[in-house]
Amino acid sequence: MAQVLGEIQNQYGGQISVQYYNSQYDDPMFRRYHVSLVPTIVILRDGSEIYRHEGAVSKEALVSTLKSLNIIQN
Repeated sequence: MAQVLGEIQNQYGGQISVQYYNSQYDDPMFRRYHVSLVPTIVILRDGSEIYRHEGAVSKEALVSTLKSLNIIQN
């Protein structure tokens, strides 16, 4: 997932901020967002969760979701 998220960050960097957290070292973040499965993608807008996906997802599917949520544009 890191590669997919990195590609999205590079392609849409001015529109989105991507943050990665390691389950071995960032336990407070995992508790804060109630993450129980890895990988989990949590999308926030103005500090509130607007989307969550547990498990791997393709770049195409994630880009489609980000566009449908009006987070990124072409």
